[in-house]
Amino acid sequence: MDKIRKVLLVNPSRFLYKEICVPPVVLGYLASWIMQHNDVEVKISDEAIGHNAINDINSFKPDLVGLTAMTEFSLRAYEIANEARKRKILTVVGGKHATVLPEEVAEHVDIVVRSYGELALSEIINGRRDRIIEGKRIEDLDMIPPLPWDLLEMHKYLKSYENAHPFASVFWPSKLGFIMTSRGCPYKCIFCYNSSEDRKLQFMSPQRVIKDIIELKERYGIESLCFLDDNLFSHRKNLKELCALMIENKLDLKWMCASSVNYVKEEYLEMVKEAGCVQMSFGFESGSERILSLLKNNMFTIEDNLRAIRLCKKAGIKVAGSFIFGIPTETESEIRQTIDFIKQNSLDSVNIQHIKPYPGTELWNLCKEKNIIPENFSWDSYDTRSFSDIFSYKELSNFLVEAVNSSNQYTLRRAISRIKSQPQIVFRMFYDPRFTHIIKKIISNLLKSFKRVRAD
Repeated sequence: MDKIRKVLLVNPSRFLYKEICVPPVVLGYLASWIMQHNDVEVKISDEAIGHNAINDINSFKPDLVGLTAMTEFSLRAYEIANEARKRKILTVVGGKHATVLPEEVAEHVDIVVRSYGELALSEIINGRRDRIIEGKRIEDLDMIPPLPWDLLEMHKYLKSYENAHPFASVFWPSKLGFIMTSRGCPYKCIFCYNSSEDRKLQFMSPQRVIKDIIELKERYGIESLCFLDDNLFSHRKNLKELCALMIENKLDLKWMCASSVNYVKEEYLEMVKEAGCVQMSFGFESGSERILSLLKNNMFTIEDNLRAIRLCKKAGIKVAGSFIFGIPTETESEIRQTIDFIKQNSLDSVNIQHIKPYPGTELWNLCKEKNIIPENFSWDSYDTRSFSDIFSYKELSNFLVEAVNSSNQYTLRRAISRIKSQPQIVFRMFYDPRFTHIIKKIISNLLKSFKRVRAD
């Protein structure tokens, strides 16, 4: 058996993300762990920022290719694995899709790792060759070495916010860093991968987290920070200690995080606000009580969502909300309740998507029961298919556009209001290099719209 000396870790993608692109932190932690415990050279190939994994295989010449993939990118992962196997390179796939459908994935690769990856990958490097491996978790997350930022093209992630929403990029610092402090989620939403397996909630210590944040700030000069945790508020003692450390170290960072609405309490919002929190993200999902109850397994109500919005606005923290359209059995009236919720609550940022039923989730089972998922279903078709039993993809897209326009109208009104109250902002904008980028983007979009009108 040949010794593993070079490992290529791959984040497959069918798209080049031109807006906010999140570093593949899961691959980063895999890399830091195996480098600490094995004598290996590691390279990370992230196709989301323009890398080509097959080209990287040819140039790096690894002994092992490890891939992680969400369901919609699984076919691309198989394509890369096939090219590696042609070159007699050992292939390993982990991640959510592999955890739920290990037998399918095993048809395309040498080894499948279910669930946690660090310990299993280290064992594979040292000779383990089981076809399907049940990964064991590292009990203390502080034992995982810091992310090896030098393996990532950090300039492509740090400046990605410049291409985001025009008004957001004017009022936000450009260098946006990312960090993850925990694993798992305490809830079982029917559409989420977290509902497909029982994972113990795990947390890094506040002391470890603050060290990682300070490194990002000192090394890359980040001005803002996004916590990637499913629910940063789920360990309140840790959150309190972390906020105290951020204040004590005078980090002067604006940051955002996600939480479930039931964790929102006035005293905690005041605390995170003082520590630099400017925006919180919630999965509101629907303006319909029935659909929300279906999606969230009766855990939350519309009033819970409204309460979280009120408390955040009172604390001076912006609110971002995510919503889903096209849930099986959802009617037009219920979709319009969601659009009305967006209109009436003046959210600062909105993310709206068609429903995507992932294998292993309760939603997947519901769609199968209603014969919404065809037998010849391709994992590549998530972005072009309706999973509603009532509406077509085109009809859902029209609803989605209406909802997005409602959100954009509020964002524009807010920006104009701020300029009226602080006219000096206009002068600062002209000296901000991002402003030129925004103007170009607006003009480009107008020209595209004009061409479409002429074509029609």
